[in-house]
Amino acid sequence: MKIFQHTRKLIILTGVLASPGLSQGAIGEGLLNYWNLNANANDSATGLPGATGTTTDNGTVNGTVTFATGLFGNAASFPGGAGNNITIPDPTAGTDDIDRTGADISISIWFKAANWSTGWQAILSHGEGQDYRIARSGTSNPAKFAAVVGTTDMQTTTTYGATPAGDGLWHHLVVTGINGGIGSLYVNGVLETTSTGLADPTVSIAASGGNNNVLCIGCNPDTGREFNGLIDDVAMWDRALSSAEVTEIYNAGLAGDDLSTFLNPDDDDGDGLPNFWELQLGAGAKDDNGDTNPNFGPAGDPDNDGSNNLAEYENGTDPIDDDSDDDTLLDGVETNNGPNSWVSASDTGTDPLRKDTDGDGLDDNHEDKGGIYESPTKTGSNPTVADTDLDTMPDGYEVNNGLDPNVDDSGLDPDDDTLTNLTEFGLGTNPQDDDTDDDFSRDDAEVTLLTNPLDPDSDNDTLLDGYETNTGNNVGPTNTGTDPNDPDSDDDGTHDGAELAAGRDPNVADGLTSGFGQRLVAYWNFDNNLDDIAHTLPGESIVADNGVFSGTLTDVGYAEAGLFGSSALSLNGGAGWVTVPASIDTLREAENAVTVSAWIKIAAYNANWQSVVAHGEGAQWRMARRNNEDTIAWAGGAGDIPGANLGPVIANDTWHHVVATSDPVNLWTKLYVDGVEIATGGAPNISDTANGGLIPDLFIGANPNATNREWNGQIDDLAIWGRGLSAEEVALIYNGGAGESIENLLGGGGPPVISDITFTPGVGIGGNGQFTMTFSSRLNAGYSIWGSYNLDDDFPFEVIDSVIGEDGATTVTFDNPDIGATTLFFRVEPARE
Repeated sequence: MKIFQHTRKLIILTGVLASPGLSQGAIGEGLLNYWNLNANANDSATGLPGATGTTTDNGTVNGTVTFATGLFGNAASFPGGAGNNITIPDPTAGTDDIDRTGADISISIWFKAANWSTGWQAILSHGEGQDYRIARSGTSNPAKFAAVVGTTDMQTTTTYGATPAGDGLWHHLVVTGINGGIGSLYVNGVLETTSTGLADPTVSIAASGGNNNVLCIGCNPDTGREFNGLIDDVAMWDRALSSAEVTEIYNAGLAGDDLSTFLNPDDDDGDGLPNFWELQLGAGAKDDNGDTNPNFGPAGDPDNDGSNNLAEYENGTDPIDDDSDDDTLLDGVETNNGPNSWVSASDTGTDPLRKDTDGDGLDDNHEDKGGIYESPTKTGSNPTVADTDLDTMPDGYEVNNGLDPNVDDSGLDPDDDTLTNLTEFGLGTNPQDDDTDDDFSRDDAEVTLLTNPLDPDSDNDTLLDGYETNTGNNVGPTNTGTDPNDPDSDDDGTHDGAELAAGRDPNVADGLTSGFGQRLVAYWNFDNNLDDIAHTLPGESIVADNGVFSGTLTDVGYAEAGLFGSSALSLNGGAGWVTVPASIDTLREAENAVTVSAWIKIAAYNANWQSVVAHGEGAQWRMARRNNEDTIAWAGGAGDIPGANLGPVIANDTWHHVVATSDPVNLWTKLYVDGVEIATGGAPNISDTANGGLIPDLFIGANPNATNREWNGQIDDLAIWGRGLSAEEVALIYNGGAGESIENLLGGGGPPVISDITFTPGVGIGGNGQFTMTFSSRLNAGYSIWGSYNLDDDFPFEVIDSVIGEDGATTVTFDNPDIGATTLFFRVEPARE
């Protein structure tokens, strides 16, 4: 039985603010390391203004790495191949210049790839797991970049040329991570993506494969994956660079200036404004201290925002934009004086680089410290204090939920559900709605029943929590008597929702607790259609997971000769596949278990990781041809099995049976090929909220999270179970493959059987008579009727080319196909293509 208890700690936000932003002119502030890679791998950060590095972290040049003409003078040239890299030791434990456990971080790096020949080719890395690294994103083609700072990989949406050559251009990449906050990934001065989880590089031997004491430029210390190309001007900070600073570094690089421009800035006119910064004021500004053009000097104010050039330089604001953070407040009135510093509308104390200085969810211009709430855009709250009324609920939460941010209303209960506003804040529920998730169970009742007040179906059985009354007596669809915390209240192997859909009582154990059909949730026989027929067979299917052809339709279709029935799915390795919308049947998160069985025949391996069937990457599941190998691999929430170059070769244009299972009961993942177990992995941990919180559709013949991985060949008799199959069951399917499909093994298949046929003379076209025939059938399946004059000529002529089947049996009437025949024989078979 699954018990869900939703809890959330209350966080006191009073007086908690982010540190004021650092200026563009102080890019060197917090500098830890700087390797300009002009002729060696020495760290030149120590001693520079603003630097906080504690050691000189010189690197060691390994293998055949050399120094050649780069973007700024020379750059490190990496030939690719094992051992060709630059390593920097990290001998100490805890937060230091290299190990950023529990600390903020930024990394800036310029690079130009010569050959993207390796998946996850590393540019800079401190290991795997919850460490930090920058790399090519998988085997993406066209190439994408990825970075991680203590959380899941952030991957670019922009692409950078077809692999392996790439686009041959220099790229500037910056990755930042705020401890306990989010990570950001910038490419060429533009923010590409942010992380969905907290950025906290947590370095440990377990997480980093034992090499967490090494930083590698041009490789990953745990996996190799050496870089092939040029790397230049690498730097690390103990803080998160602002977007403005990232843009400044990138623009300077385009002008031919490396980071030393910022770290030791030139000031030709001696006015306290560095040359690089004055470039944005206009041509000639770097040689004019304001004597000729007052707007070029430190006292100038070209954007008339009340903040002169020197203040804008020191604050990091834009001197030609009067509102750098676009919050409708002039830069000059945002005096950035910290918490509780609001004085007036002309001295707001807010940060001119942040629209929401106190991080309470309200823009600064909406908070006027008037003390009176008038509207969501005039809240009366303090823009420099996250919780103006000190009631432990942030101002933004109160405004968004109809509460007053200026009055302590934490103990009130406006929706009369016996839960105070403060309690609802802790739960994440709506204090103005007694049933936040609209499941017909009040929020306070859900707290008592331990159901999730934010999820209308806590146990994922397709029944609303409020309809599951836990009485054991099914009265009707809104009073099912089932347990809202248990998807299978009677423990008979079938979900409550599936039992109700099938007209069974979910409180009475009448399902399949054992046997081959137990928890069969999806099944496609590909007999000239993409219908999921699992719900017509013994099992647990809740919905009909029918597929549709997607992508380039000329690349998908049906092979006339399938392994079973009349056809199989056929894909030619182009941009076509079958899409099945995600559902409770295919996601399987409730049990964290899945088994996939498929018969496959490969025609050609023309791409990496060609996918048979996939529900995504990471902690989701997929079956595919292994990277650049002639074998099959399975990822079911526990990493790929088998390892590289293991398993039987299947690239021989013959049918093979593949079964992959992720079983949380036995704590293993397994892969079988042709009835034989070839690999065992660790305990699965399937999650439907991986991949950035997205729940991808199921793809047959492709991968929803990775392009250019389409299958080239045939797929037949594809089935999914919501449990781990045993070795004996796998052998049963394989041994039945000589002629028995899964449908037949379950007693729901076999060829259609004619149960009745009659002839009525004098009707039909020309009064030549009509036949009426009844045969066994499946709902929506396609059938054709063929005729013969004897039983020796294999039914040579087609009578009807397409009949859509009814559930159980179909009756069809057709004209006499040959009025001169004295004897006719008929056969019904699944429709031919």
